[in-house]
Amino acid sequence: MNPQELCHTHCLPTGRKPIQAGRGLRPGTQLSAWVLICLLSASLGYAAGPIGTPTPPPPPQVAPIISGDYSADTNGNCIDDSLEGGEVSIAAAEMVEVELIFNEPVTQAQINEFLRLGGQITYMYEAVSFGWFEYPDKATRDAANEQMNNSPEFVDMGQSMPFDGQRLIFGGFEAFVDERGAGDGGYVDGFVLPVPGARRDDYREMASKAAKVFIEYGASRVVEAWADDVPHGKVTDFWRSVNAEPGEQVVFSYIEWPSRAARDDAWKKVMADERMKPDMANMPFDGQRMFWGGFQRINDA
Repeated sequence: MNPQELCHTHCLPTGRKPIQAGRGLRPGTQLSAWVLICLLSASLGYAAGPIGTPTPPPPPQVAPIISGDYSADTNGNCIDDSLEGGEVSIAAAEMVEVELIFNEPVTQAQINEFLRLGGQITYMYEAVSFGWFEYPDKATRDAANEQMNNSPEFVDMGQSMPFDGQRLIFGGFEAFVDERGAGDGGYVDGFVLPVPGARRDDYREMASKAAKVFIEYGASRVVEAWADDVPHGKVTDFWRSVNAEPGEQVVFSYIEWPSRAARDDAWKKVMADERMKPDMANMPFDGQRMFWGGFQRINDA
């Protein structure tokens, strides 16, 4: 693509909605990005009420086990082997609280069946989805948005979205770093951070050097993008997400990896690499206001 490409990005909590990955950026690319947050309960069909300041629930009575393999489930069917022969029965005089973490969205039918069997749901957590669209240039992005907004199908889709659109944050970003490695990206690290406008060149130089190190250790792609068309929202926006101060701009960045395992292994090497040791006295951004996370890709169109 040419040096005026555009990318649309977003992040949202939707009950484990990972990243929507894109392709084709080059330095100078325009990025149109958004971030949105939605309730897992909304994605499951519940009517979400007004959302206040979130408060964490109390710790569960039974600590969650996060693993893909269990010694008591040798056939991998998610049922304890000792329960499958019929010799053991379980009875409980009272409810036991457990916390469940699912690898994929839970359907309304599954929830209904759980409730029918006597289960109770106390809390449902949100997840964040991080994604973007890429366009050849800003004019193409604007034309595409106008076409979508005037499409009956798009309007109808907006009536039943599985997220809270008021907490979606979005904007357009110009890519000024785009390093490519080998292979495709099945896993993504996403970053959003504030950078003083006067230090754009300093940040770009630092990010370009770091991108080459990430590629060296197995990243498929590294993109850094500078705020170009980022609106201020009524409820939230990119600016508030990083507590941007006067004179600062927002940077939207992502690193694509072949897999979660490749990413985890690479980060150990990156953190031990002397080239990546930060010059804390001359950092071109406030790292305390940067936020980041790892995302499993669910869509790449």
